[in-house]
Amino acid sequence: MRLTNLTNNHPWDLVLSKEDSQQPETWEKLKKLHILEEIKPGDRISTETGDITNNLGRLAKMFAGEYRVIDHTLADGNFKQELLRISPSSTANICHEIPASTEQLESQLNEHGHILIRTGQPLNEGKILELIGGTERLMNYKNGLNQRKKVPDSIFSDVTPWSKEEEILPHNELSHHTEFPKYVSFICKQPAQYGGETTIYDCQQAFANLSPSFQKQATEINVIFVRKHVEQRNHKKYDSSWQAILAKNSKDAIAYW
Repeated sequence: MRLTNLTNNHPWDLVLSKEDSQQPETWEKLKKLHILEEIKPGDRISTETGDITNNLGRLAKMFAGEYRVIDHTLADGNFKQELLRISPSSTANICHEIPASTEQLESQLNEHGHILIRTGQPLNEGKILELIGGTERLMNYKNGLNQRKKVPDSIFSDVTPWSKEEEILPHNELSHHTEFPKYVSFICKQPAQYGGETTIYDCQQAFANLSPSFQKQATEINVIFVRKHVEQRNHKKYDSSWQAILAKNSKDAIAYW
């Protein structure tokens, strides 16, 4: 089956040519098919290319957890990639109402490490603020890669204002601070057209999965991370210049450091 002769009979076995797999039009078509839920669980999409950079990889990356990626290296050295549409699984601890007390919130966090609140209506931010201890418990986001703008009439700030095509790698929130937040909260004010998922990692478990020898090195060897920032006037692509982050001029910055 080709993109030009799709049918309503599923499961699909859609095969893209090497040329089609690289075309921007193909990417837009696949993305639209997914958003409209035309690609059903059980459908397969495959292509043969000379390398692994193609639109199938982009599709699987954008809609993480919704495709199983199967890679093959062929006898002639070419590369075949196949996507199998699957039903995404969720391990989220979903609650349909805001916890009634801080004790209930703590109980959920201690058991699951997180809580996903879906009430079907806008959340009462005042109640959330009360649960986490009031305004005096809030921390300002500062010295990060980007400045954060406050959301109007909200205790929240905008997420990292990067391009939708950029990927944010797993990280510990505010790890560059000397004080760390007890709670990290995200709220959805405007649902994304597609994607937008925030994956929450258990960093303690991730560390436990490392080899004992690496754990030993990580805990015994002192490591200093040096972060470099661009000059504001030299880079239009990035807005994370040291001037924007520190809100200082060169004279103040020299004194600061």
